Amino acid sequence: VELDVADGADAARAQEEEKDAEPDVLPLAAEFPDYTPVRAWNGLGRFVELARQMGITVELVTADDVRYEPSGTLLFVYPDRAPDGPALRDFVAGGGRVLVADDFGLGADALGPLGLLRVAAPERTASAFRQDPAFPIALPSERHPALDGVGAVVTNHPAALGLGPEGRCLLSFLAPPPACLLAEVERGYGTALALADPSVLIDLMLEADGNRRLASGLLRHLTTNRRPRITLVVPREAWTA
Repeated sequence: VELDVADGADAARAQEEEKDAEPDVLPLAAEFPDYTPVRAWNGLGRFVELARQMGITVELVTADDVRYEPSGTLLFVYPDRAPDGPALRDFVAGGGRVLVADDFGLGADALGPLGLLRVAAPERTASAFRQDPAFPIALPSERHPALDGVGAVVTNHPAALGLGPEGRCLLSFLAPPPACLLAEVERGYGTALALADPSVLIDLMLEADGNRRLASGLLRHLTTNRRPRITLVVPREAWTA
């Protein structure tokens, strides 16, 4: 089925969301490495603050220090070392919860054992921030607790996800063919989420209302009915900084 990217209520709704995406300041240079857990336009400071405001304890580690304990919750952001795919699969099956947020890092190896595949994002979508194809907007594909109140999500040079038979696409780009930004796979007693653009979670991108709501929704969904604690796995350069 072909999708007419020029028309449709979804495209109009996405364009309305662009009003909330305008940052107050566009910085010229980064003072910290990408995904450093401090307040910086390219950092994860606001994301960490949001988690703590929600009563969630945040443990910061590098890929070398990950413990695959099924009672835990793992968040990989732009992995600089490939997560152990089989260990991650067993972690989820045993009741663990994980989010792999990655576009062009080394997280792809973790997706295969979970039934997901990283693919190229569409070259053209129905809606993009400032009509720039480098910043396509994704919309909810179905109802999900993590998407409560999320209207649209602004991305920044994203990748996309291919789904196996067990995968569910939660956020998608309006494009021919449709492409997935956020997917979920349930295995055994646990669940895995994959986000094909980690920059959705950086401080500057959290200026967008839909991005902020997504960040809080993901944190809430990953910690519901379990200890409010996450292990945030960041690149070593970011952790050192």
